[in-house]
Amino acid sequence: MSNKQQESSTKPIKITSTKLLKQIEEQRENIKLAEKRKRTVYEAICALIEPVNEKEMFNYLQVLDLHSWAEVIEERFLGKICGYPICENTLTIDFRRKFVWIKREGRREFLPIEAEPNKFCSDRCMCLSRAVAIQLDTEEQQINSLRLMSTKLKEFKLPEGDEWKNFLKINKCLEKEEILKNNVYVEAQLVKGINELESYR
Repeated sequence: MSNKQQESSTKPIKITSTKLLKQIEEQRENIKLAEKRKRTVYEAICALIEPVNEKEMFNYLQVLDLHSWAEVIEERFLGKICGYPICENTLTIDFRRKFVWIKREGRREFLPIEAEPNKFCSDRCMCLSRAVAIQLDTEEQQINSLRLMSTKLKEFKLPEGDEWKNFLKINKCLEKEEILKNNVYVEAQLVKGINELESYR
């Protein structure tokens, strides 16, 4: 290959299309936003692995989505701590077992070790976690908020008194359109549990 041919093959291509340049710039910006979000989400997950107060939890929730909230619960579960970040109770879990008996609110169930109820010390903590989950955005919505440089803090509310019991039965939760749309976390746990049961047939 001659020197001229070599130079022409390594010479950077000059993009003249304004539309294409704009698309490339948008992609670069999206990558930067995604990287920034990954860092903030990771920091929030690490912080919520340890027990926090309600105000601190609400602050960290600003950067979390449904998937990262499930990660918080999973990490706490692996550390044998109740999955609800405000709770400091420890869990008695034997990870060598595939299924365990669980006693809650007058009922006794035989569940896979990874089942949602096993990740919390009580039904109340599990339901409060569900109440948080339905208020979280999806990952795509979070990235859109970053792109729009939204500085408005989202307001989170927890059930008061015995209202948490409304989240105990998943069928009851699904009566609300908002929960049906957003409660991916609970649905994922159900599917996971069913798949595990199927694998033992």
